[in-house]
Amino acid sequence: MTREPSDEMEALAKYIAAGEVVARVLADAAEATPAVRRLALERAVQNVGEAAARIGAHYPTLVAAYPGLDVPKAIAMRAVLAHDYDTIIGAILETTAAEDVPAAMRVARSALRELSARRDLDR
Repeated sequence: MTREPSDEMEALAKYIAAGEVVARVLADAAEATPAVRRLALERAVQNVGEAAARIGAHYPTLVAAYPGLDVPKAIAMRAVLAHDYDTIIGAILETTAAEDVPAAMRVARSALRELSARRDLDR
């Protein structure tokens, strides 16, 4: 099955949307209890990893072209959160949510703009 550039762009858009949820959780859960905040962050970061896994599985050239998407790292974090959640240190989760995810989302937005511009040129 041949994937269209719009499919690639949709996958990036979903990755960005998952990252935006992480940002909202960071902002909105500031007043939550530590346990509630942690659960919300864990789930939001897992969703980023799930979106990354779809990109990695279907668009390896995109992952290679934009290493700053941090797809392997997002997938690895998702696996840890989903399967070894009791081993994750809160500070690592917070750093991932506050620093790593936003950095990857900046790259994803840039990639999406570039793909959109290329698609427009091909028309």
